[in-house]
Order: sequence, then C-alpha cells, then structure tokens
Amino acid sequence: MTTPDMNTFEQRLVEALHQEASLAMTLTDTPRELRRWRDGQRHRRNRARVAAIVGIAAAVAGLIIGLTMLGSKTSGRPEPAHKPSAVAPHRATIQTLQPLPASLSATVLHGPGTVDVVAFGAVWGMDTTDQPRYLYRMSADGGRILGRTDLHNYIGDPVPSFRIGSVLMVPSVNGPGHDGYVVIDRNGKRAGFTPASKAGAGAGDASGGWVQTDIDQVAQVDGSGHLTGRRVRLPSASVSAVAAGAGSLWVGTTSGGMYRLDPATGRITGRFVAPGQPIQIAAIDSAVYVATNGYQLLRLDPSTLHVTAVNDNQVSPASWDEIALGPNGSLWVAPDQRGVAELDPVTLAVTRSVQISKASREGGNFGIGLQGGRMFIGDGDNHRVVSFPLK
Repeated sequence: MTTPDMNTFEQRLVEALHQEASLAMTLTDTPRELRRWRDGQRHRRNRARVAAIVGIAAAVAGLIIGLTMLGSKTSGRPEPAHKPSAVAPHRATIQTLQPLPASLSATVLHGPGTVDVVAFGAVWGMDTTDQPRYLYRMSADGGRILGRTDLHNYIGDPVPSFRIGSVLMVPSVNGPGHDGYVVIDRNGKRAGFTPASKAGAGAGDASGGWVQTDIDQVAQVDGSGHLTGRRVRLPSASVSAVAAGAGSLWVGTTSGGMYRLDPATGRITGRFVAPGQPIQIAAIDSAVYVATNGYQLLRLDPSTLHVTAVNDNQVSPASWDEIALGPNGSLWVAPDQRGVAELDPVTLAVTRSVQISKASREGGNFGIGLQGGRMFIGDGDNHRVVSFPLK
C-alpha cells in the first residue's frame, strides 16, 4: 500500500471513530458511557498486543525445541524407536518335541524347582513351594546338591537370580524383609544386601552391571553388587527383563518396548518396539534374542535393531520361552514345561528337540541352563530339576 493510500485509510478511520463517539454520546448523553467505550477500545488493543507477544514467544520456543532435537544425537538423548524391518524376516515354528533318546538317561534332583542361572561352576535355583525359602547350588553333573542358603527372611515371590561380577544377586520381592537384592558369594554365603524400591531383573559382566531398583528404573552396581549412584529412569515404561551383551545393556518393558543402553553411562542409544512384552532377553555379539509373551522368539541385529528371524511356539500356547546360550554359540529355548529345543542361531529353525515328560496344563516355564555339557530344566510343578547330557 502506498503512502497516499495509507493517509486516506487513516483519515477514514479517524472519521469513523469520531462518528461512533458522537453516536455514543447521542445515545447515552453521559461522559461515563464514552469513557467505557474508550476503555473497551483500549482493552481490545491491549489484547491484540498480548496475542502478538504470545505468538512471537511460541515461535521462538518452537525454534529452540527444533534446534535441541536436531542436536539430540550428540547430546545423549534417546534415538528414534526402531520397528520391525520392512524386509520380511526368516520365519520358523516349533511344532513338536521329540522324546529323550533311550541312549540318554536323565538325572533328577528333588528340592529345587527352578533353574535361575549358571555361575561359578554350578547351577543355581529356588524351591517352588508356596512359601519359597532356599536358594540351591547344584553340581555341574546334575547329581548333587552342593548347598542351600536359607533366605526365608527375604523371599516372598521367587524371581530369578542373576550373576553380576563376583556375586549372585537374589531379588527380594514382596517378602517379609525390605525389597532389594540379597548378595550371595560363589559359595552360597550371604555377603550383603542392596536395597531397592522394587527389585526384579538385572544383568552385567565381570566388572559390574545394572539392576532394577524401581518400576521404571535401573541402577548401576559394581562387581560386588553395591550401588554406584548412577540411575536411569525409562520413559513411561515398566521394566520386565534385563540382559547384557553385544556391547550394550538391553532392558525390556511391559509396554512392549526394548531399550538399548550404554552399559558405562546408562545413556539410551536405541529403542525397539516389540510385538509383545519381552519376557526373556539374551544377547551375543552378533544377535539379540527376545522371547515375548506372544509366544514368539525374535532375533534382532544389535546394531540396526531390525528383526532378522522369528520363531513361533506352537508346542504349548500357555508357556513362555526361556532362553539359554551355549559356550559354543548354540541357542536353546524351552517352548514347553519339560522340553527344550535347539535352534539355528541365525534362522531360528529347529535343529533338535527333547521332551522329558508330559507338561502340565498350568503353563509357564521354570528356567533352563547349560553347564558342563548338560541341559538343566526346572520342573517347578514337581519341585525338581531334571538334567541330561547333550551328545
């Protein structure tokens, strides 16, 4: 608009205002009504100024947020979620399990009913009574109970133990004592207690690891099971499983997401959206294996977090897969309560399977483990652990 046009516009506006003021005086014949009209005009102008200021502030805030998100990759913020790859993964199915060959004999240990962890040359598990009390240490040949630790002052709900550094950590959940972790040495002796608002899963290596300390939080511990003070709270998620491997810490959540963390700092470096809640996670340098409550086993590339293979459990739709990794790179799962299957670690195709006895109808597994060339299976319904040699 040119300057003459602007002047004409202003003149017309002034004339209109004068006319409206005259009309207001004519209609009301009181200075009060004129002041009220002027006040209304002033308030409208002020509201317009405030709206303009708010708009500018919003634009500046948007610019700041955009720049912050642009630099998130170098500032320690989580990477975007990775969903299953567009490339169809290799699919396999566990249909049936084969009976234990007659040439192999199974050994039974009564008392323990779970297989929690293989550590310090032994197999460790809990009893599965209504009020669990003992942590058992079993020999590598499956023939003897090496010792048991009385934990009735701590244990309420039996949650699998795990090794971190030079100790075993036994979750104390809903028991008579405080929530946390009973620290056990390699001989089964109590060596301390690590408190937590909510105990659960954990994992690590010889130098230390991470344990669940709240519904949505994991905390770093050293090789002796002591808290270091470093904590990570997961965004709107509850912890369901923890594993270490492939240079990362892996945390599954009840919302179906799985987070990849830097084990040194706890910084979130990636997130995978699983088609179900991760129940068990196992990781090696070349792969991450995730068993879900949808009775599937997923194989992920640890770098890209793309799904490369899927195995559907059709043996028992009421059981969750348990995962065990052998020292020679073998991969085993428990698709049924008293049976195991070895899978190709790349395609997840079944290479062999063994059924010890008929599974119960209640579903659920009680853990498996490999030690000294033997497979150990927790038979919690019958309060026993069964093992047999792998040949």
